[in-house]
Amino acid sequence: TVSSDAGIIRTFIVLRAVTPGGVDLVARFPDQGYFDSKGKINSDGEAVVSDILSVIRRYQRYFLRVECHSGIDGREEENLERTEEMAYTIFQEFDGSYWPLDRMTYMGAGETEALYETSGKFQAYRNNRMEFRLEYDNYVEKMEKK
Repeated sequence: TVSSDAGIIRTFIVLRAVTPGGVDLVARFPDQGYFDSKGKINSDGEAVVSDILSVIRRYQRYFLRVECHSGIDGREEENLERTEEMAYTIFQEFDGSYWPLDRMTYMGAGETEALYETSGKFQAYRNNRMEFRLEYDNYVEKMEKK
């Protein structure tokens, strides 16, 4: 289901397998103005991250990797710094209340290989994104056996 409010596309949170039949999951979200030009999260971004966390909270058996990616626009160094700051501010939003901080990490990827061919504005917009990757590593099961 997709709804639109004031030009912002809203969808429900979808976790997809990273590889067909795999157990690692990813949720991708285009940056819809959730960060300022330096990569600091704003109140709209905080609300979106809170919604995402409320859904993925049930997957704490996974290791969580927060990644932020940029499109090609701008200088490479600036894009890397901005995406690193974006990922870090999302990491700070967790503040230990949603996810054990020793079970997560963050990464700003800067300009990465495009997920979508940029033949139009919409595809380019989808490449400028934040990703929440849930990686299964048997950590919880190992700890329970001890």
